Amino acid sequence: MDIFHVMLIFGLATSLEVGIAGAGPPPVFNVLNFGAKGDGFADDTQAFSKAWAATCLATTGPPTMYVPKGRTFLVSPITFKGPCRFQKVLFQMEGTLIAPNDPRWWKGIDPSRWLQFQHVGTLNVFGGGIINGRGQNWWKQSCRDNPKPAITFEDCNDLWVRDLQSVDSPQVHMLLFNCQRATLSNLKMVAPELSPNTDGDDCISIGDLVNDVHIDQIVCGPGHGISIGSLGRYGSAASVEGITVRYSNFYGTTNGVRIKTWQGGKGFVRGIRFEHCNFTKVDNPVIIDQYYCDAPGNCPPQNINAVQISNVTYANLYGSSSTPVADIFHIMLIFGLASLLEVSIAGAGPPPVFNVLNFGAKGDGFADDTQAFSNAWAATCSATTGPPTMYVPKGRTLLVLPIIFKGPCRFRKVLFQVEGTLQIAPNDPRRWKGIDPSLWLQFQHVGTLNVFGGGDDCISTGDYVYDIDIESIICGPDNGKREGKDSGIG
Repeated sequence: MDIFHVMLIFGLATSLEVGIAGAGPPPVFNVLNFGAKGDGFADDTQAFSKAWAATCLATTGPPTMYVPKGRTFLVSPITFKGPCRFQKVLFQMEGTLIAPNDPRWWKGIDPSRWLQFQHVGTLNVFGGGIINGRGQNWWKQSCRDNPKPAITFEDCNDLWVRDLQSVDSPQVHMLLFNCQRATLSNLKMVAPELSPNTDGDDCISIGDLVNDVHIDQIVCGPGHGISIGSLGRYGSAASVEGITVRYSNFYGTTNGVRIKTWQGGKGFVRGIRFEHCNFTKVDNPVIIDQYYCDAPGNCPPQNINAVQISNVTYANLYGSSSTPVADIFHIMLIFGLASLLEVSIAGAGPPPVFNVLNFGAKGDGFADDTQAFSNAWAATCSATTGPPTMYVPKGRTLLVLPIIFKGPCRFRKVLFQVEGTLQIAPNDPRRWKGIDPSLWLQFQHVGTLNVFGGGDDCISTGDYVYDIDIESIICGPDNGKREGKDSGIG
């Protein structure tokens, strides 16, 4: 009674999380003390409801609702409502919670919720326990018509969920709705690969009106990867920004990191970063799709509004795809901008190499090899896997007339590896009659082109060049780096 003895004439005092010895240890409310059996057969829902009521009404604390280890509790749909009297509440789950295993048991009960926390501030849920949704019989039904997340947090600010395992959820394992400052860590979500409503979908899905989310160190697979969306359905306005996914691993997923929006939507998706991720046998590692549709034939093309996508960065993504590399970057934009930095993902097979000798080049220093070069470039630029390489072999001298290597090419990155010697043909200016002498070898409209293989200067900087940073170069055995140019032509 005398712990807080405050006498104010004019003033304001606030007491937050004050713990003073003498009041006794924080209270713990064990569900067994409220009638729970924990045998996996008796319905313990009422005992859980009573234990929560006592926990939420506690005036000292932080109070703890305790689910003991070594017990299995059958619990029907239940809502743990707040706000509670004490500012911070602990839910320590060391045992196993199981749901009714037959949808017929849910008759007359809202199937959209099983375990729901609502309006509980500063809630900590932890303990190493297991949440078993026993969703096998639900997977036979449409999750679109029978939504049923295993555990839902609604309007729970300053939330902390850690050290739990969710098994065989009927649909979404865990749903957060309108929660601010939430931290989720060391969680394991498990279901069979072919279960349609759990591992058959996204590992993590970011919905509308979400911002400032940091996702780290996720192991995802199988499933559909990590998705932002779908957004903008029925012309709605999306608002998603400040999402970062990093240091995560994807194994055998259909998709890797994905942004998906419907045609006709409005609003924005911006400030998105996918970085330091590794993909192993992932069908489509990187996807931006502004033509998302949930069923073939349901979405005819529309030349109208679209959700604006901007400031999206993919950086330091590595690994392998289970499909041809043409599908690694599946980007369909109506309006938007994305940057790809240091992205290296190998395809299902080695990147193709197009050797000019295989297209008829002689390489003897006498025959005109221009047509062979043109054919080899056409094959390189049309390749759907890659990055494709056009290869000029070492030890050969190839005579080439003026030629234009035109793009854009089908694959985003193209390599042109020259190890042999290209020699201009004809070698007498008088024989250039009717040929534009200002161009010999020209690359035009080719994005992300790498030309390499040896020759003269590694890097040559000519006139009217400024603001160039050159770092981490390995140069040799040619003539090094040079500024300026020689007299004459070279």
